[in-house]
Amino acid sequence: MDVGVLSRVLKFCGRWRALGDRVHNLPERQRPIGRALTPVERRRLFESAASNPEWEHVYCAAIVAANTSMRPVEVKHIRRCDVDLIKRLLHVSSLKAALDAPSEYLRSKAEGESQIKSAQATGLQTTIFRPSTIFGREDRFLNLFATLAELAPVLPLGCPQARFQPIYAEDVAEAIVSALTDVRTFGHAYNLCGPKVYTLRELVELVCDTLGLRRKVLGLGPSLSMLQAAVLEHLPGKLMTRDNVRSMQVDNVCDGPFPDVFPFVPTRLEAVVPTYLAGVTPRTRYNWFRFRARR
Repeated sequence: MDVGVLSRVLKFCGRWRALGDRVHNLPERQRPIGRALTPVERRRLFESAASNPEWEHVYCAAIVAANTSMRPVEVKHIRRCDVDLIKRLLHVSSLKAALDAPSEYLRSKAEGESQIKSAQATGLQTTIFRPSTIFGREDRFLNLFATLAELAPVLPLGCPQARFQPIYAEDVAEAIVSALTDVRTFGHAYNLCGPKVYTLRELVELVCDTLGLRRKVLGLGPSLSMLQAAVLEHLPGKLMTRDNVRSMQVDNVCDGPFPDVFPFVPTRLEAVVPTYLAGVTPRTRYNWFRFRARR
């Protein structure tokens, strides 16, 4: 049985704490980090893929991967007939990306946007998406806090007053799919945020409440937040880095309403998070199906 499934069953029965400290995952084999293809290698790859009609789906997938920064959850609804893969370029950046931003992460996102905008001169129709923090069933944001809350009775929290306006992963995907063939989105950039603003402390407390855990959230000041990040960035998994702290110096919230060019209303965080953080029970399974049915 998968360890994750086993842990959920034992948590449901109230037996996980007695065994959790004795359960250790097998070490994963570390693979070397790959390198980017050179322009010549990239051209040869696509020319070879295009030479065989039976490779069309692989070729199309490679084009999408090479010319967008979309993740699997964001491209799962795309069909071959939805887009001209040669003349359409979609890019997922980050909210508050700017060349003068305090963090390297936000500055690199701004540099990426500059490259995307320059591609318009080649005839590509581009659209840029700037989402706030994305949440969903397999996110590395709220799920991380859920894991920490299950392990520790006290949660030292860096940057507790940092502000976010989280958006649901499927809403980001829907916006991308909607923009593919909508000429109104060509050449534009869109900030994507959910309907509500939270502080980081409020998000962590919401996670604890969802799990039914009483945890003390200990907010850290600027100096201690940076010190905590300096330690964590050298540990496996890099739970937080000093660059994350610098990013949180800028409120990750939208300056205006959700773009009306997209034909839907963004999903409330409270409507989705309990369906995947609270465990697999008949009630949460029912809530998940109810949410998917928009009831």
